[in-house]
Amino acid sequence: MTAGGADADFWETVRVIGHRGAAGLAPENSLDGLRRARAAGVRAVEFDVRLAADGTPVLGHDRRLRLADGSRPPIGRFTRDELARLDAEHGAPAPVPTLAQALAVCRELALAPVVEIKPAPGREAQVAAAVAGALSAPEMRALPALVSSFCRTVLAHLARMLPARPRALNAHPLPRRWREDVAALGLAALHLNVRWLDGARLAALRAAGVTVRVFTVDDPAEADALFAHGVRAVFSDRPDRLLGPHDPEPAAPVPRT
Repeated sequence: MTAGGADADFWETVRVIGHRGAAGLAPENSLDGLRRARAAGVRAVEFDVRLAADGTPVLGHDRRLRLADGSRPPIGRFTRDELARLDAEHGAPAPVPTLAQALAVCRELALAPVVEIKPAPGREAQVAAAVAGALSAPEMRALPALVSSFCRTVLAHLARMLPARPRALNAHPLPRRWREDVAALGLAALHLNVRWLDGARLAALRAAGVTVRVFTVDDPAEADALFAHGVRAVFSDRPDRLLGPHDPEPAAPVPRT
């Protein structure tokens, strides 16, 4: 059984999602990126989550940071407070936000989050619980949210911990057993790499009734072609290119009661 309810209904209406905030407009996975994505007109934004050394969920795509001195220390070496100081002390491109900070900005802007949980070998239950707790907070009830991961184990934990929020499996090539994945994990969607897709695969997914979102798409013509093949939404580093003044997204989501 797929999850989602009202959240799933909302996500069926979204066409363009900011990728890593709006990675072509601001540092990826930054609070400024979330604000730039909303300013571009999107209603939804994706960002990546990892665990800091103290178990705090923080934003970050790569396992390692890239500091001004050329060093690449792992995010998981630092506590939340240490990560917050990196921008000033070590020349990080932007402060590393916590998940709580990112969700606060999303609430402020009525911006629906796609929370992508990065692989956490041996800590799958811990990172799933951290995200589930953040998204279960009373202040989050009014905002649609979706959780995704490349890790099936994380998604299985979330199916138990956070059943009311829709879940999506991320993949580069389409998994051979995608039908089984959708059923076993109760998925609301597959999030797939555009480089590994073709008309035949998209036709099979559409025939099976699977919602597909695609990353990463910055060209309007490519987005239109994907929509014509039944793709529900695209993740974009440059959502401003896809949402011009003649093709805006609808108004921000109305908080639920």
